[in-house]
Amino acid sequence: MKGLQLFRNKLSQHFRFYKRIKRLTIDWTVWIYVFIPFALMGASFYADLWLQIPGWPNYVTVDTLILIIILVILAGSHYAFLHHADLLYLWQKTNLIKSLNQF
Repeated sequence: MKGLQLFRNKLSQHFRFYKRIKRLTIDWTVWIYVFIPFALMGASFYADLWLQIPGWPNYVTVDTLILIIILVILAGSHYAFLHHADLLYLWQKTNLIKSLNQF
């Protein structure tokens, strides 16, 4: 198994896990009462951006923009996809860990 194959396997397991969680927590009533109205409002705001130039970008300085970008980066998360069961195997295959960390 190569690093790319291991990464794809772990990534598909990750997405399947969160897909199951989403399927358990979001039913059709949530879609009707929450997501659809927010999607319609978002589409309305997006259309307004094309029709009128908003005034708020005039007040955003470069320093504020850099701060926002840094906060978004720091709020993100990094998935190493190394689980306890994998560690014993991967300690023996150090080149596999290095290739997995590239992704």
